[in-house]
Amino acid sequence: MNHHLPLTLRNSISTVKLLPLLTGAMALILSATTIPAAFAQSTTPPEPPPPPLEQQNWLNLTPEQQEKMKQIREAERQQMDSILTAEQKARLQAAREKREDPRQAFESLNLTAEQKTKIQEVHRASRQQMDAILTAQQRQLLEQRRPPKPPGLPPQ
Repeated sequence: MNHHLPLTLRNSISTVKLLPLLTGAMALILSATTIPAAFAQSTTPPEPPPPPLEQQNWLNLTPEQQEKMKQIREAERQQMDSILTAEQKARLQAAREKREDPRQAFESLNLTAEQKTKIQEVHRASRQQMDAILTAQQRQLLEQRRPPKPPGLPPQ
């Protein structure tokens, strides 16, 4: 029986030494996960993305031109909404909120041939109305900044 006593005593000492070690390790782990979170919260928020090009007035639009452009865009959006299904509108809204590329968002809508034709007509009419508002110099600036048309699209 005396033979087992030193072994039991040694196990008790090991457990007593192990407990603070485990407690310290847990404290380190917990602090390592909470400290970065605290620093992340204390940093300044990221700057918001720049406004879309049409809001930057890089064409030097007059206030009257800006108002007319806004009305044309709103009318275009209403016409588009009348063409799209509720599911397509929800997908498009989600893409806008995520700031996805509008062309890719439209491609993901699985539009019918009839919807594609109607949307092209609405877009073409809106673009013509916008171009009619611009001066020759503004139209030239706009053409320089417009992205190239994908192959296979009819002229607008």
